[in-house]
Amino acid sequence: MSYIDQEEVEKKIHGRMAHKKQLIADSLFGTLNDHQLFLIKQSWMHIIYLEELISDIEKRIDKTLLNYQEEVQLLITMPGIKKIQPQLLLQK
Repeated sequence: MSYIDQEEVEKKIHGRMAHKKQLIADSLFGTLNDHQLFLIKQSWMHIIYLEELISDIEKRIDKTLLNYQEEVQLLITMPGIKKIQPQLLLQK
């Protein structure tokens, strides 16, 4: 199903990587220490911050372009033009 064990992993490792079977298995089935968890948490928080920032910028652009909806819709109909491109073209 969705569970694999160390023996299955080791069976799939061959060739030039065969001598690293234990190292590979340890990396897949090991645990994270406090520092690694801290770094992952910080990275995740940064990703969330960036997503919120992007969302705020998109809302600001949409608000700015409220008076240009007809032009935006016309630009979107052109091949190769996506939503963000008309926003950039119509910005003052």
